[in-house]
Amino acid sequence: MDAVAITNASDELLKEMGLSKAGDRLSLKERRKKNKAKSKSKNSTSSIKEPLKPKFKKVYLEWKHFKEQEQAYTLVPLVKGGGSRVVEMPLTSCKTDIYQTCKNLFFPEGNSIFGNEDDMLFSLTNFKGEKVEESIKVGREFIPFNLCNYMEAHKIRTVRLYLQSRKIDGSDDDDDLLSSVFDHDLNQEGSLIGSHIERQSLVSRNQESSLINSTLDMQSLVSPNQESSLIGSTLQRQSLASEQDKEYQESLKADERKAASRERENQESKRKKRIQNARADRVVPEPDDEFVTVKVRHITMGLQSRKFPKTSRMAAVYDWAGSLSPDPENFTIYHLGVVQKPSEELSDKCTYLMVEEEHGTPGLLESDDEVQFLGFGTVSKNNNEPLPE
Repeated sequence: MDAVAITNASDELLKEMGLSKAGDRLSLKERRKKNKAKSKSKNSTSSIKEPLKPKFKKVYLEWKHFKEQEQAYTLVPLVKGGGSRVVEMPLTSCKTDIYQTCKNLFFPEGNSIFGNEDDMLFSLTNFKGEKVEESIKVGREFIPFNLCNYMEAHKIRTVRLYLQSRKIDGSDDDDDLLSSVFDHDLNQEGSLIGSHIERQSLVSRNQESSLINSTLDMQSLVSPNQESSLIGSTLQRQSLASEQDKEYQESLKADERKAASRERENQESKRKKRIQNARADRVVPEPDDEFVTVKVRHITMGLQSRKFPKTSRMAAVYDWAGSLSPDPENFTIYHLGVVQKPSEELSDKCTYLMVEEEHGTPGLLESDDEVQFLGFGTVSKNNNEPLPE
């Protein structure tokens, strides 16, 4: 029997089916009623759908202003009101929404370091420098521009857009530039200036304010109730230029000192390397027989051991120890606290100590201090002077 039949079945029918006890029959019917109630509650809950929340996307907005001297759009730094700004915008945001956001960021209250928004022509470009239109091509179709469609068209996940501005009085006949979309009175006429005549009329309407802003646009941005970082007078500009020139000269001198220091270090390194190579060229090969074994506690290399011919002098040990490393350049070899002269004979199985010197390595020729091999020199110390503490 199905569930509906069980609910509508009489007690006599249920008895014939084997449910002889009244408790079993009641329990079966109650269970069916509970299951039916749960099913209705589930259906009613699933039929109520929560409203979809709009999805947002982080958008990176930057500002470029046209420089007449360079004839190019350049990024405006953060200290001048530009910089890279990150805002979260709905994926359904259109071109006008992005313009309005740019106004709030880069032209607060309609002003900027370069002048009023009414004196500017604007355009919106993407990361490729291409102008953003009211519609965008996705596949083979043109659809209205919004962030979602823009990401789909360019197959990107990071959205970076640029607001471009250019002063009207310094602009050429550029049909790609847009009029200010921030003026609420002009929104009724459209966000685009479609012809050269409309741009000329806008220039005429703002000619007087443009002439004033050419000299006092910095001062017009200064609020009477707060300190401004903008330069508003010739004296301040001259002071800033003088300070910047001073900082530049100090930086230049610092760079020159660093370059000179690097050159000295380079020359010093080459000189030490030349002495090391000269010592290495004088090192005699290790013999297979008739030799003495010498150990030297090197300053930078640790304990070193080598074989020398029995006829060798301490000069061979000086050359060998000095060829192991360019540092130390000048050193003296001691044995039992006594300086070992380069002219002395070697002793077998001796351990010598290497000590760095400031004034040179002991001379190789005692009879003539002015004629020495490279790597040897006279030290201002008696030969029998004990090892320094």
